[in-house]
Amino acid sequence: MMSGHLDLERTLTAKVCGLARAVDVAAAVEAGADFAGFVSYPRSPRHLGDAEIVTLAARLQGTATRGVLVTVDRPRLDVERVLERARLDHVQLCGSEDPAEWGAAPFAVFRRVGADADACAEIAAWAGVADAFVLDHPTSPGGSGQRVSVEHVLPALAEGRCMLAGGLTAKVLEEGLDPRLTAAGLVGVDASSGLESSPGEKNAGAVRRFVAAAHRTPVATR
Repeated sequence: MMSGHLDLERTLTAKVCGLARAVDVAAAVEAGADFAGFVSYPRSPRHLGDAEIVTLAARLQGTATRGVLVTVDRPRLDVERVLERARLDHVQLCGSEDPAEWGAAPFAVFRRVGADADACAEIAAWAGVADAFVLDHPTSPGGSGQRVSVEHVLPALAEGRCMLAGGLTAKVLEEGLDPRLTAAGLVGVDASSGLESSPGEKNAGAVRRFVAAAHRTPVATR
């Protein structure tokens, strides 16, 4: 889990999401990604069946990369079964889940939040349940490839530990995020479609550049 202590020498945490092939998992691990996301959502081009998630997640064992089950409105019991089978201890909830049903979990919960005028209210509703929040474009559960409004992100950063998603690429990080984000306590970045050669197929070079750029970016975390 990400530390909640203030540390001015920390750098951005890097999450590579939507991994659907063994070669892409290997690329994320070799790049030093902190988190690897496996999508369980049939409407996504990066969707994996449970057995596929188990198989790919096994490639993370013995590495420093933590696996994350990324899902939309799956019942908690189903999620717990997949986490146990895949030996994962993080879930990212991206749908209309009720925070009251996800408390006291023996695994870390990331909550995807649309970066809009309602973001702060949603973060408040998940306070004490979610370990961190993933601020993404509000038009879809994720993977839209669209950048978010910094003006909506900044207030959210004051409400909880947040990662930024939505249209991020290696080039975006190399050119530098808005410095207000890192100064306000952004803890990480999350990319999926921006690291692909085609939907569901990651570009290893883009993954390496993205992770390296994240790990070069110092932040002040709470």
